[in-house]
Amino acid sequence: MYASKTQSVRNLALFFGIYRAVSTVAQEPIHFEDITMASYHLTCESYTSAIVPEGVNIEDLDWMDRERLTPIHIKQKLSFGVDQNYSPLFEERSIIHSQVEEWMESADQVILSSNGSVGYDEYGEQMFHFKLNKVEKQDLMDLQKEYTDNGFTPIMRNFPTIDGEEVQQYINEGAVVQELENGQFLVSWKYRDMLIDPVGLYTIEKYMNGSDQVELRIYYTYFAPYGYVKTWEHEERYRLDTDVPVTLIKKTKYTDHKVVDDGNIIPRSGKDRFIAILPNPVEDEFWIQLNGIDDSEVLNLQIRDHMGNVVFESADVHFEDQHARLNASTYPEGILLAIIITEDGTSSASFIKVQN
Repeated sequence: MYASKTQSVRNLALFFGIYRAVSTVAQEPIHFEDITMASYHLTCESYTSAIVPEGVNIEDLDWMDRERLTPIHIKQKLSFGVDQNYSPLFEERSIIHSQVEEWMESADQVILSSNGSVGYDEYGEQMFHFKLNKVEKQDLMDLQKEYTDNGFTPIMRNFPTIDGEEVQQYINEGAVVQELENGQFLVSWKYRDMLIDPVGLYTIEKYMNGSDQVELRIYYTYFAPYGYVKTWEHEERYRLDTDVPVTLIKKTKYTDHKVVDDGNIIPRSGKDRFIAILPNPVEDEFWIQLNGIDDSEVLNLQIRDHMGNVVFESADVHFEDQHARLNASTYPEGILLAIIITEDGTSSASFIKVQN
């Protein structure tokens, strides 16, 4: 859903230290908030596990699939920002990284900017400083020009619709769009399909990555007033070039979304009718807050699970001063979706139900 160039640049900081020689240039520790004019912050936590086909022994797997059997738990704080010249900066702070071996040193903080990638340990001591290559420099320059021309947009301002600009761009690039039921539509390329649900605020993408067949589900919620942010990803992949493929499952949740924008340079979405879930994640009691929607407009309320099953529905939920209190103690754990139905359409917001 985001530009591939932007995504590739954001991923650079994680892998720079693996492939390039260490620079001897010393550099003072960087404080991200001190060097950015505006920034977007979030926490990302992922769990990766593998499922072996029933009746298959580990000895039957080739070495590539055996490598996938080790569970991985990663938790990071990620930040995206721009300086006074709209030059992009990225920060990654490691909280948990179970994949790193005990004998290896991993950076507690990595800053990526036009000056390169700089890593620091937990005491603020510089561990490495890697220069950018020509391609990486050009990527950052292109991103800087995009931000200068169109504004710094770290958040997806509008969710894709079948008649929206993003889908039209897909069509111009050769994609075929098929309208489905309940507002859903399917975008198909030669080797890739993506189902988009503007009501449920999720996408399901299927594609090939090398010899891997991949299915990726991404769930979003509205983060007022900027746009739509990810709340949950569920990825499954397995190889097609082996008779006993291991299914690799990666679950990622995104929380603690925060924008720092004292200069008001980040564009707003312009959406004036939406709902919010407070608090989020939810244990038992929670509130649904209406924004731009009157209490009397609400005709129906639904709570659905990530598969679209209705776990709660009522036409008699009492809203007062644009708030209604509900109890989630009987709801299943995981990603849920609240949908408010009015005569003018629907408004929805996803939230996470956790064990109380």
